[in-house]
Amino acid sequence: MENFETSLKRLGVSYVEILYLHNVVTRQAALFEEYLSAMVKLKEQGKARFIGVSTHGNEPEVIRAVAGSGVHDVVLTAYNFRQPHVADVEAAMRRRRKPASVWWP
Repeated sequence: MENFETSLKRLGVSYVEILYLHNVVTRQAALFEEYLSAMVKLKEQGKARFIGVSTHGNEPEVIRAVAGSGVHDVVLTAYNFRQPHVADVEAAMRRRRKPASVWWP
């Protein structure tokens, strides 16, 4: 939390649009309670509009965990129609109750 406050001051802003937990590669990391509670607290305080994870390995497991968590707003991931798990990821995102978007150039 202290590091986040320092970052806001260095950036000269009072909030960020998206706060990512970067390079998440396991379900356990995506759902790690200490990180989630800190991120939710920052969102409730208005210091982050959206919270989420970035993942570039073990994507299906991480995306399923995030989609089912009810906490995360966004996932940043590599997404390619040639990946074997595309249908699985699309199905998980459709089951979410809140909007989701997937983008990667």
